[in-house]
Amino acid sequence: MIVQLYASEELKNDRKFILEVVKKDGKAIQHVSNELKDDREVVLEAVKHGGKLQSVPKKFNNDREIVLEAIRQDGEALEWASEGLKNDKKIVAEAVKQNKGAIRFASLGLRMMKWFI
Repeated sequence: MIVQLYASEELKNDRKFILEVVKKDGKAIQHVSNELKDDREVVLEAVKHGGKLQSVPKKFNNDREIVLEAIRQDGEALEWASEGLKNDKKIVAEAVKQNKGAIRFASLGLRMMKWFI
């Protein structure tokens, strides 16, 4: 990873630079400054480009748009969504559409319903 191996602390805090990096490799979010990990736009771009929901601050696990992007990449990202979103039919349906096994991370109430079958 360019950010981890070569970027100076100054670059790791450069929002414009980091946005370009995470657009190329979302997994680079793991190596950016804490300040930029808290930046919603940086996190959203990272998740759109392969960054993992479990690699971002927990406050984003309740952000509907970020969670939707994450589960569109990997349905099992539902595991890291907030309890409220694990109980959201649209979110769970998207996760299951991407990966049927993601249903195990849905709320108990939704798992017991037959709407997703």
